[in-house]
Amino acid sequence: MPPARLIVIDGPDLGREFDIPARGGGIGRGDDNAAQLSDPAVSRSHCSLEQRDGALCLVDEGSRNKTLVNGQLVAVHRLEAGDEIVVGHTRLTFLPADGVAMTRPAAPARVTMEVGTRELMSLAGAPGEARARRHLASLAALGERLRSEIARGRDAVARATAEACLAVLGADRGFVIVREAARETGRETGRATPIATAVVPGDPAGSSLALPRDIVDKVLGHGKAMAVEASGSGGARAALAVPLAIGDDVAILWAERRGATPWESLDMMAAGCLAQIAGAALAAADAQGVLVRGQAALEERLGDGELIGRSPAALQLLDLVSRVAPTDATVLLGGESGSGKEMVSRAIHRASRRAQGPCVAVNCAALTETLIESELFGHEKG
Repeated sequence: MPPARLIVIDGPDLGREFDIPARGGGIGRGDDNAAQLSDPAVSRSHCSLEQRDGALCLVDEGSRNKTLVNGQLVAVHRLEAGDEIVVGHTRLTFLPADGVAMTRPAAPARVTMEVGTRELMSLAGAPGEARARRHLASLAALGERLRSEIARGRDAVARATAEACLAVLGADRGFVIVREAARETGRETGRATPIATAVVPGDPAGSSLALPRDIVDKVLGHGKAMAVEASGSGGARAALAVPLAIGDDVAILWAERRGATPWESLDMMAAGCLAQIAGAALAAADAQGVLVRGQAALEERLGDGELIGRSPAALQLLDLVSRVAPTDATVLLGGESGSGKEMVSRAIHRASRRAQGPCVAVNCAALTETLIESELFGHEKG
């Protein structure tokens, strides 16, 4: 697994990246720092990264030159993907070994293609029949898999989608990334959070991704898929960024492969189709999750029964059911026809120790005097 990194997104060292050992290291101008900066406004030992309670923390205890994380002065801060650290005139982004963070690269990423949703359909006649058949077969396999994954929830659907980037597109890495809402100040866009990742074995970049902020803004702002020339661990990479609609959430499907060979229009069309299928499946999984949670909450509130009511009388009745059901007491329920006597008796049965056995309702008014004793208490032959 690659190490965590600090990426300079503003300042004299713009674009530099520093690998951070698992044990941590210092940030400053001194030679012994893990992140050695040239910014004269940074102290020789400005702050440090330390392992505390199993997590990498930024520590600045007692220095004269303060350290800010996400705009706030800190003494000790547990670092998360995308945290922005300001020391002197330098701004850095923290990228964990297994996470995604949006960055501002030294030079804007070069867009090599843009395709809108309607334009995708016009690419059906593009060359590459064999690859088109492979794309269609892989998309069909994904659709079959999603039929069962939807019942398992959003995470399962997102994982299947990320893995489909490898099967459908022949990518080396696939990500499903959700972006949080922008801050009220409007100066910073929201944090990018991966909800699923798929990586081919042996990829030197692992599941760590530096996501170009300008590309994210373009993809989500214009709703267009983009092919991008990117760079990362192991050299040049070709990436596809596709908008992904998940209900009200803002998301991106990101697929990349090693090497500088650009993606073709057929690949872009397949990625767009993949995003459409995945978006529908993710929305379905979310809707099902809402229904399941709502049902669970209702069952918890009503005791998983047929009795529904919130009036004082109904609540008093439910309380009675909960108190008598665990006992062996005989309960006599009275009331007019249709008032719910049998419903209450079934509720008592469901909450009792005998719930696994049958609950038998007997209409005594329909029994003759000679049969009622044997019906209720049984009889012996002869």
